[in-house]
Amino acid sequence: MNKELSISEVIDLLIEKFSTQIRIKNGREVTGSTNAKDYKMLKNSLEKFISEKYEKPLFSYQFQDIGTHFLIDYISFLEKRAADMGTKGAIPNRLKKLQAVFNHAREMGVKNADSSIFRNVSEEMKISEVAPLILSADTMHKIENIDRSAFSRIELFHVDLFLFSFYSGGMTCSDMAYLTYSQIKKGMITYEKMRTHKTVVVPLITKSQDIIDRYWDKCYSNYVLPIFSAKHLTEKQQREKIDRLTFSVNKTLIKVCKQIKFRKKITLGSAQAAYIAQMLKAGVVDPFYIAQSTGCTTEYICKHFL
Repeated sequence: MNKELSISEVIDLLIEKFSTQIRIKNGREVTGSTNAKDYKMLKNSLEKFISEKYEKPLFSYQFQDIGTHFLIDYISFLEKRAADMGTKGAIPNRLKKLQAVFNHAREMGVKNADSSIFRNVSEEMKISEVAPLILSADTMHKIENIDRSAFSRIELFHVDLFLFSFYSGGMTCSDMAYLTYSQIKKGMITYEKMRTHKTVVVPLITKSQDIIDRYWDKCYSNYVLPIFSAKHLTEKQQREKIDRLTFSVNKTLIKVCKQIKFRKKITLGSAQAAYIAQMLKAGVVDPFYIAQSTGCTTEYICKHFL
């Protein structure tokens, strides 16, 4: 291994590594494309920052060129871009990925890849945990019984996806998209979450089955829900479909909130907190059991719900 690799070269190696890395997930092969995408975004961000701030190309930077002042300038750059775009920015994620580049470089034997510099920006690397929006049983009842005539066919599908997620422990759009009949046995849904290695086991209740039955004749291949079609064969096509669908579901949920006169913003991610709240109301207070049904950590459950 060349010990004089630049930061740009190490990032490129990581992109290639995760783009070709094959794992078995729920009985199917998947690549580490999400990690590859994260490193591509980091590289693009660093290129813009170094070009604007120092008027240099990223490929000219070695690991010894990155110090505390560089990190502070990079944080200011990310803060300004976030303010200009009206977003919260991705400062902790970008810093953590850059630190990971240093760690990988050190494992490769690259000189001067000293990740200890990140101790000086440890506060900026902390991801602020937002308290989940906990929907009451009354709110969920209103969504279940919403006037369906006020929604289009595709909007009703979005509502059903939100409800299916709620009934199934807070499934993400990715987990619902890849759910197949082979993962449903003896009244239980067992699957490995797409973004983690956690296995979730949750009962298939009648309401979930009703939604499955509603769309069974519209599904492609062995998928339980009609999210993928014959047009979504590659992992890239599937990921883009999931991203578009998540956006569309959240857009429909804005309309749902108006219909039921709910003033806060409900998203697809709100289904999980609603499920946990329902379990607690039903008398299930074992955080380990709830964690197994949702894929959450017991720490998260105890902090926000118990």
